[in-house]
Amino acid sequence: KEGAKIVAVSDVSGGLSETYVTPLLDCYGVPVPGGYWLRDSDNTNFFLIHGDDCALLYDTGFFAEGGSVRVRVEELIGRDTPLKLVISHNGPDHIQMVWEFLERPATQIYINNRDRFMLEKELRNRLNLEDTEQTSAYFAAHIFPVSEGDQFDIGGAIFKALEVPGHTAGSIALLDTMSGNLFAADCIGSNRLNQHDSVWMWHIVPRIPMDDYLSVLRILQGKLS
Repeated sequence: KEGAKIVAVSDVSGGLSETYVTPLLDCYGVPVPGGYWLRDSDNTNFFLIHGDDCALLYDTGFFAEGGSVRVRVEELIGRDTPLKLVISHNGPDHIQMVWEFLERPATQIYINNRDRFMLEKELRNRLNLEDTEQTSAYFAAHIFPVSEGDQFDIGGAIFKALEVPGHTAGSIALLDTMSGNLFAADCIGSNRLNQHDSVWMWHIVPRIPMDDYLSVLRILQGKLS
């Protein structure tokens, strides 16, 4: 359109060959204690915080062509450190490596119930499991619901879950109640460095109308202020 300006061009062809890890900085450039920023071969971002008592991993990314996400995480926190894995939503670039953590000792996996069906479908396909009561019971023993107000105390940091339906119906952001840092994944726009000022609304049931999403963001703004 004449007079329009291109503000972002998506190009994921230059993705990383393995899971890339750097120290996590907040928006002011201040290091987050125990924090790591991870990027996978699809340039998807996910985050790890190593607390005094346990660690919290926010999403798992796509398949890492260079190796295992679990191995990379355990290189940072150790094999025996308890882990809380919180899934922001059911997008394939956020859940595809969850299967690696299903039977990791002292690990709990959390996802909002409105997005759980896609995670279970991905895990059944990945692990070649039938959709049976036995499979459902297996998932129930490892995957737990997360909803508005739930808190994750990892020692030195407490994260509060905030429901932000829009990108998907079950999208979850995490607020570090002690520092004020907000981890939002795709809840607010895109979390890709090469896709600023963009919003992706999944066309899957239940769909969130844009007017409703705008209201959700206004409510979120009130919570944060």
